[in-house]
Amino acid sequence: MKKILLLLICFGAIITSCDKLPTHPEKDDKSDVSLIAVVVDPPDEPAECELTNTDWESFTNDVKALFTDEEIALIEEALGEPISCSLLHCFEDNFNNHGGFVSCMAHWTNTLKKAKVISGKEKGIIMNISARSNIGK
Repeated sequence: MKKILLLLICFGAIITSCDKLPTHPEKDDKSDVSLIAVVVDPPDEPAECELTNTDWESFTNDVKALFTDEEIALIEEALGEPISCSLLHCFEDNFNNHGGFVSCMAHWTNTLKKAKVISGKEKGIIMNISARSNIGK
């Protein structure tokens, strides 16, 4: 994220400085073009996603309790992010829609099952927990 922000700032500075370039630099011996880059520190990003709702935190803990630390590491590798961050998408997108939340969880578990990091039985358990949860109600 920091690299992208720095790249965008540099790119903006280059474009801005292009307006000041003479149209024919070979004919203008007095042209002095310099590039100034300003580095801005982006806000600190949390290492893990913050679950601000106790139902969300409880649900995430229930899902994590199904797996060993090694299995959680494999799941997070397949997801490309911590489980809490991945589940946060389903929580936030379906804050007031339980059916939408359960549907999101079905997509989430299907992704993990296709990646062969959870079994069909584990998918069923997670879906059962999802259906019985208070999330979106």
